Amino acid sequence: MALNWIKECNGLLDLIEKSEQTGIGDYSRRKLLGLVRYVAPDHIPTSIPSEPDRHQLLNLLLDLPENERFEVLEQSAHDLEPHFTRPVHRLLEALEESREESEMPVIRLENRVDKLNRYLKRIDGAILHGRYTLAMKLTNRLLKEYYRAFLVSVDNYDLKKEDLNLMSISVCRYIVNYFKKNRIPYTERRILLITTVTNVLFTTMRHINRSAGKYPIDKAIAIYARNNVNRIVRFLSRWL
Repeated sequence: MALNWIKECNGLLDLIEKSEQTGIGDYSRRKLLGLVRYVAPDHIPTSIPSEPDRHQLLNLLLDLPENERFEVLEQSAHDLEPHFTRPVHRLLEALEESREESEMPVIRLENRVDKLNRYLKRIDGAILHGRYTLAMKLTNRLLKEYYRAFLVSVDNYDLKKEDLNLMSISVCRYIVNYFKKNRIPYTERRILLITTVTNVLFTTMRHINRSAGKYPIDKAIAIYARNNVNRIVRFLSRWL
């Protein structure tokens, strides 16, 4: 049976409005818009405001391609699940049944994994051929892209902050607050890894740029950056 998208989208918007009104779950229309902007950036009307009303959000969801609509509803439902368990489970079951009937593939996560693997392959190739500066530049680009994707997904992205250190601060602040709010135990070592590796990359790239690419990069630094950025990206992928 075909999914009643109007019903399911309205059900999601009901939960978001309840979250806004009660403060339970800390979800908002703005966060939903940020998720849509990340999942389907080409389908955001230029006229939509930063604080869209319910009617505008409903039309936005219904106008999305079906696979992107699935992803937005599933991700939003998982974010709301700890606070609105029963209605979210019903929504997720309806989405899963519809996906099985239509045999629609789940492709975006696979695309992200493929993207990470492509980057790692290029970085490994650069290291293998002794092009350590290129390996650092690729590693820096990889981390920046995933920081951007992470911050967009949690609706905390400011285009004026394309500074790697500032982005890492925003990422770490969100993760710490999320763990504390949900009483999830965490180690400071994970946060320290993110800030330390980011600072190494930021400092190294600044020296490379100031020296017009003549700043010496050795194999050990390139491998250190590659391996630790891989760890950070896989950790952040839990939120994407």
